[in-house]
Amino acid sequence: KPPVSIHLEPYLSLNREGFNIKILNNQEIPTRNVEPFNGVREVPWETGEDNRIYADDLDKGFTIIKGEKKDTMRLAGRTIDTGMDQGLPLVIGPVLPSEWSRRVALTSWGRYRHTTAFIRAGSGKTRAVMPVTIPKAGLWELEIHIPWLQMVQTGEQRGTWNLEIVSANGKESVSYNAGAVNLGWNPVGEYKLPAGEVRVEFSDKTDGRAVMADAIAWSPVNRQDN
Repeated sequence: KPPVSIHLEPYLSLNREGFNIKILNNQEIPTRNVEPFNGVREVPWETGEDNRIYADDLDKGFTIIKGEKKDTMRLAGRTIDTGMDQGLPLVIGPVLPSEWSRRVALTSWGRYRHTTAFIRAGSGKTRAVMPVTIPKAGLWELEIHIPWLQMVQTGEQRGTWNLEIVSANGKESVSYNAGAVNLGWNPVGEYKLPAGEVRVEFSDKTDGRAVMADAIAWSPVNRQDN
């Protein structure tokens, strides 16, 4: 049977726990009637060019805003305190926190460690902010990474999330149906962006149970108009 996912156990690595590398679509994996390979062969390190610009909940620029004011106690830091994980409360167990908190999750995206910032449904007064620097003005596609959490298992529980894309051009509100997408990377849309800092802000307001700010990615759209 074709594989459905790739999972890595770091063992002694400081990743701390195992995590999923990729969830595969087994409908796109061709079946081949060949003998299994037995032995050792070299695999090229470069598996393809990735021109996406990522922002993760563990990045230095990740912030939490309450109202119009940044909560400086929730800025990503360089140390992990007791009960805290880089500036956010660390949640263990089937809990939906009332403030933005962090959870280690094997299905989360990460540059090294794999975590998700999340919060239960609120009134829209707090936001998680993921900034990136866009090198060149033009049309860019936004993607969001959706992890699996025990407390938010179904699409109905994820619901619709309210996002804002903030740049030198102003603010653009986005209603994102997180309940209608698959786990992993999912497209949000294409947007004309200026060069410079661009922020994606996740509001805690949702008609689902929770909002998860795991990771985002921007990639340039190279389209030739006919």
